[in-house]
Amino acid sequence: MRKSWVILLSLLLIAAAVEGVVAAVLDAGPPVALSVKYGIARYSNGQTVTFPRPFPSVPVVVTSAQLNGRAVSSCALNNSTTAFQISLFDENKRPVQSAWVQWIAFVPRAAVNVIGGVCKASNAQTITFAAMTAPPVIVTNAQKGGQALNSAAMSNSASCYTVVIRDQDNNPVSDAWIQWMAVIPSNTNRLKGQCSVRNNGDNVTFTPAFPGNPVYVVSAQSAGDPMAAAAADNRSDGFKLSLIRHDGSFGRNAWTSWIGYAGP
Repeated sequence: MRKSWVILLSLLLIAAAVEGVVAAVLDAGPPVALSVKYGIARYSNGQTVTFPRPFPSVPVVVTSAQLNGRAVSSCALNNSTTAFQISLFDENKRPVQSAWVQWIAFVPRAAVNVIGGVCKASNAQTITFAAMTAPPVIVTNAQKGGQALNSAAMSNSASCYTVVIRDQDNNPVSDAWIQWMAVIPSNTNRLKGQCSVRNNGDNVTFTPAFPGNPVYVVSAQSAGDPMAAAAADNRSDGFKLSLIRHDGSFGRNAWTSWIGYAGP
C-alpha cells in the first residue's frame, strides 16, 4: 500500500512539472491573437485596397497619405472583410492621384490594448470607450460624403478623447464618419506609437527599431485645428514627418500622434 502511494505521488509530481512547463510555453505568447493587416502602396482617390486575406469580421481602418513628401487628407470608405476604398484630397479640396498610402486595418482587441471604432461624430465631440490602463495613443481619420477631412484626437484620457474634425477651409464639420485606433504600445501587440509636440519636417526616431519594414499612420492638431499628417521616408527606427495645415502652410507646434506596425 505504501509503495502504491509513493508511485501515485511521483506521478502527480511529474504531471505538475509537465503542466508547469506547458503553462510557461503558453504564457510566452500574447493572450489574445491580434487580427491586423497593413500595407503601403500608391493609390488614387476612390481606388479599392484589397486585403491579402479576409478578416473574420469587418475591421477598422486608419490611414495616412502623402504625395511627394507632402501630407494629404485621407480616410477609408466602405470597409468590408476583404477591402476598403481610399479617399484622398489635398488642401484645395482636389482629389489626389497616385499618393503613397499607408494603412492599418484591425479588429479591436481590448485584451492587448488595441481598440477603435467607426462612428458618426461632430467637431469637438467626446468619444468614450471602456477604460484602458493608461491614456492611449490615438489616430483618427474622418470623411463626409466620401471626401476626406482633417481630424485628430485631443485631451486623451484612459476612457475618452475629444475629436476635432474640420474641412479644408478649416470649418467645423458635423455628422462626419470617423475611424479611430487607440493603442497602448507593448511587446504583446507589437505596435509602437507616441503623442508629442512636433513640427513639419521633424525626423521622428525611436528605439528599439522594428525588425521588419513598418507602416505609420499619423494624425495631428494644433490648438484644436487638425491638419493633414503623414510619414515619409519610412525606416525601421522612424520616419520624416509631414504636417500640412488647411491653408497649405506647414504645421508647427502640433500635437502629433503616430502608430507604427511591422507585423507580428
